[in-house]
Amino acid sequence: MAKRIANTKDGIRRLNTKIWQGDGYFQVCLYETVVYDEQKEKITLRSGGWNTRTTTSRINQALMHRGIAGGVNIKNGHLHYNGKPFVNGEYVIEK
Repeated sequence: MAKRIANTKDGIRRLNTKIWQGDGYFQVCLYETVVYDEQKEKITLRSGGWNTRTTTSRINQALMHRGIAGGVNIKNGHLHYNGKPFVNGEYVIEK
């Protein structure tokens, strides 16, 4: 059963953002897009076509909260994780 986090001690801003966690997963949803999806075997970062400062902020906050090194930034209108571009609006980090 999913458990929604109600407090902000994790450092992830709550404006238009939902956070879900359960056994083996952690997700951050900005509006209707799951921008951070951590499963047991991989982490998927998604832009949902929104290459904005808010999207990068939520992804970076989730990465920091989960103790994942690196970060997302915008270069030439496209999102990059540690200098590598997202492909089709996604970037997968294998665990």
